[in-house]
Parts: sequence; C-alpha cells; structure tokens
Amino acid sequence: MNTTSPTAQENGHNLFNQAIADAVRPVIREEIQILLAPILEKKKEEEKPEVWTKEDACGFLGISRPTLDALVKEGYLHATHIGRRVYLDAREVRELISGAKFIKFRPRKK
Repeated sequence: MNTTSPTAQENGHNLFNQAIADAVRPVIREEIQILLAPILEKKKEEEKPEVWTKEDACGFLGISRPTLDALVKEGYLHATHIGRRVYLDAREVRELISGAKFIKFRPRKK
C-alpha cells in the first residue's frame, strides 16, 4: 500500500528539480560567458579606435619619422593633432603595411 500522498510525492519532485536547476544554472552561466567573451571583446575593440603615436607607427612600419611625415603629407595616412601631440589610427597603419594601400615612392634626388 502506498503511504505517500500524491502531493507529497510532487513536492519531492519539485524540490529535486529545483536543486538540479540551482546546481546547473551557474555552470551554464559560466559556459555562456566563456563563449560570448571573444565576441564581446571584438565588439569593444571595434567601438574604441586604437591610436598610436608617431613613434609607435614608425616602429611598427620600420620607417623614420620624416618618411612617416611624408606618408601623412601625401595622404596615405591621416594624423590627428591634439595639442602638440600627433596620433594615427592603428588600423590604418596596419592596412598600409598589409598592402591594402599601394604606395609609390619616388627615388631620392642626389
């Protein structure tokens, strides 16, 4: 003979289901955060432009400051002046070296 009433049995199942949900919820939340982290990081990078100083750009490109100034003057790169400081968009500098922009240099005059 069954001594347990159906409501007590249902309550037991509900408590068991709630305990499983409470145990699994943090694991699922952590997995979702791990999966979304690269997407959210990429979006942050797209929103905030990375800027370099002239020195940073020269070091990355392996050129001198006068050569960088010539690239800016000829319109291959755009410089932003804030006070006495000059900044360049890092993405634009990377595009320049990756060949996205074709540069034609003139030979030096002797």
